Amino acid sequence: MNSIDAAYIAALIDTIGVIKIEPQKKGEISSLYVWITRLDFKLMEYLQPAGAYVLSLDGGRFRAKWRDHGAYRLLKSILRFSKEKREQMQIGIEFFEAKTSEQKEEKFDIPYRLRLKLLKKSED
Repeated sequence: MNSIDAAYIAALIDTIGVIKIEPQKKGEISSLYVWITRLDFKLMEYLQPAGAYVLSLDGGRFRAKWRDHGAYRLLKSILRFSKEKREQMQIGIEFFEAKTSEQKEEKFDIPYRLRLKLLKKSED
């Protein structure tokens, strides 16, 4: 991804994006998610080459979504351009690196999830 695209996507995530760590199902290891929800399908088409999976939602909205390794690669490539969600991006990167390491403990994801929640509350 070139630096112009990376900066643009970072700005989108800074303003309308979501970074989350949450379990798929109860008892499973959590996954890293990044998504952007908008009405503009052209924007979704623009995000697909960056690895986004595009979902159609109710009300004519669309969601560009990255999960786990795709989210990790995206965050690593746009981190230096982020102004508002840099810390959330860093937490997501740290979480994914810990998740893929050999020495993960049961419920290792909880501190990362709590840190993201605290950051979100401080932004509100």
